[in-house]
Amino acid sequence: MPAEACAVAEALRARCPSFDISAAYAGFVFGLDTGCCLLCW
Repeated sequence: MPAEACAVAEALRARCPSFDISAAYAGFVFGLDTGCCLLCW
């Protein structure tokens, strides 16, 4: 099954990066770390 994040972002006309967090806990940790790096840098 392909990722849906880009399709949803396009439908919402978002102007920001998008990625799927579909790996349960590992995906959550990845998203949390990415968000922290974007906010704290």
